[in-house]
Amino acid sequence: QIEKDITLIPHPQALTHGRYLNSYPYTDYVLNTGCFGVVRINVDDVIKSYSPGNTGLTVTVQVKCDMYGKALLTIFTDDSQRVILARQFADVAVPFSLTQSKNNILSWAGEMVGTGAAIAGGSVPLGSITGVINGIDNAFPKTEIKGQNHSMLANYEHWYLTSSYKRTVAADQITTNLTGDPLCEVVKLSTLTGFCQVAGDIWLECTCTENEDSQIKQLLTSGFFIE
Repeated sequence: QIEKDITLIPHPQALTHGRYLNSYPYTDYVLNTGCFGVVRINVDDVIKSYSPGNTGLTVTVQVKCDMYGKALLTIFTDDSQRVILARQFADVAVPFSLTQSKNNILSWAGEMVGTGAAIAGGSVPLGSITGVINGIDNAFPKTEIKGQNHSMLANYEHWYLTSSYKRTVAADQITTNLTGDPLCEVVKLSTLTGFCQVAGDIWLECTCTENEDSQIKQLLTSGFFIE
């Protein structure tokens, strides 16, 4: 078992704009782990655990492995609650070839006895001479190879954490090149102007077909202009 503490750096604007920016999609933490693949760390349920002063959140990365090469990666908060943020299984064992040496002493001894009797009788046929050669050959070890070799390079890759943040700006500074500021209010669309985009799950309360409901949600999540 191996454990390592890492610090998740919060969103640069979370201190002034709100801790909600530390959650997805404004902040995204991805841990590249080699044999475990790419693991996304979900901090949506623990954004309140970020330390004040924009110092980040400390989490523990734990790896357990049994004698058969079955490994478990767990990422959890470094506190008394130990909230699990990610979990990933992997098979870190790889097959490799086995070689063993063997010889057939009994077969060699039998062939030599038969050849000795033929020599004592005054007749040494060609087959007996061949038996002597085969007997000598059987006396030497033979190497057998079983299995095949696979690479262990994935187990030695360097692990690294990638943090990505989406910048937010004030409503009067929104341009086509920047992501707008979340409204975080319950309003009617008729009271808004400019480019709007709805994020997250959308629940509609209107009389429409299933196809119309899907088209409305697609329009809201892809963005639209209100003049």
